[in-house]
Amino acid sequence: MKDKTATGSCQCGNIRYSLLAPSRELHHCHCSMCRKSHASMFGTYATIEREYFVVEEGKDFLSTYLTTPDVHRHFCSGCGSHIFIDVDWEPDLVWFTPGTIDTGHPNHPPETERHIWVDSKNPLYEITGDLPKYREFD
Repeated sequence: MKDKTATGSCQCGNIRYSLLAPSRELHHCHCSMCRKSHASMFGTYATIEREYFVVEEGKDFLSTYLTTPDVHRHFCSGCGSHIFIDVDWEPDLVWFTPGTIDTGHPNHPPETERHIWVDSKNPLYEITGDLPKYREFD
């Protein structure tokens, strides 16, 4: 088995996962679905090949909510922490929430970090900094 590059968990610790490779990219999503599911100004996701995202403990605690018929949000049934998303159009990738990492770093290539769906952002929030900003998911 490959070495772990990072480990993460939900807030209550029932679900624990490992990353066995660097993530491919990192997105700060400003769409209304991500804002509401995270109860935040935006949701942050990193993508990783499915074979390198391993739920080590707590699979029985995973619950799923379909945001749309092709977006499956997986969260802890105990504490509600949003852990990862499966999207039907990218079956070989997992979109995980790097805010749940306990040790390590997603190790995404820095040039892949960006803001997406910025036309849907909450008007109370101003995006600052030099990261690229995309109207949609380009």
